[in-house]
Amino acid sequence: MSLKIQPDAPLRIALLGHGGRESVHEVAAQLRRLLAGMPELTLVYEDFSAESSLEGLSADVAIVLGGDGTVLRVARRMGHKPVPILGVNLGRLGFLTEVNPESLRGSLEDLADRAFHIDELMTLECLVYRASQNKPDISLRALNDVVFRASPPFRLIDIDLFIDDRPAARYRADGLIVATAAGSTAHNLSAGGPILCPEARMVVITPIAPHTLTQRPLVDDARKTYRLSIVGPNMPTLLVVDGQEDLPIYPSDIVEIVQGSPSLPVVRARQSDFYRNLAEKLGWGSYLPGDRGGRH
Repeated sequence: MSLKIQPDAPLRIALLGHGGRESVHEVAAQLRRLLAGMPELTLVYEDFSAESSLEGLSADVAIVLGGDGTVLRVARRMGHKPVPILGVNLGRLGFLTEVNPESLRGSLEDLADRAFHIDELMTLECLVYRASQNKPDISLRALNDVVFRASPPFRLIDIDLFIDDRPAARYRADGLIVATAAGSTAHNLSAGGPILCPEARMVVITPIAPHTLTQRPLVDDARKTYRLSIVGPNMPTLLVVDGQEDLPIYPSDIVEIVQGSPSLPVVRARQSDFYRNLAEKLGWGSYLPGDRGGRH
């Protein structure tokens, strides 16, 4: 994706973040000072609230200060017209927020030089059909994952999976994760699922603590339709979307998961390197200065 802006026009920047963190305001002040010296960039909007609507935001790039959870909340608040996001990591691992405060100047210079590209991260649409209705009662959008979790008294649950109307598996486990490629480094990773590159149009289905050890994670094409239902007893199971929205699911309900629209645009500056990010954040090994994948 490329931004539709005039080559000689300043890039319009929106500054967003989790206002409850002192570090957010400190980095926001740093950003204002840096932007003041870059005529190629202009700050047009700021919002550090948690609930205000960001639909129709008039900006070319939204710089989001916080952790991955902050990016997820901002994306939800943007609705169906998301602005490309550049995430600045003030949290822990930060796979959606891959820019550190120390490298902020370099990222802004990349924006000023137009030395960046935009990746479209796939989303999921989660449709909930109550009591075998022909149309969904609830529609939810996920960037990271849709998770089935046992609710009190926390017994093992049985989940039937159909792929394109064909029976695929019955999982007996503490729960089940259906994740996007971008979400593969979140709950899916902690449950032992594989990591996918963020641009992949795939889903990964990972059981949480399966009772049968041969039930392993499944990576499949996101263009398919995934239908899940709970097999009795008649007690609710919790459906959690991106760790931020949840609702009870009963054995009479059907949950359908398909590729969502729109996707979420994220800014990849010149210094962006997903695999180096993995090595640094997950401790896979250390790079020598300037090393780009050669032998150690």
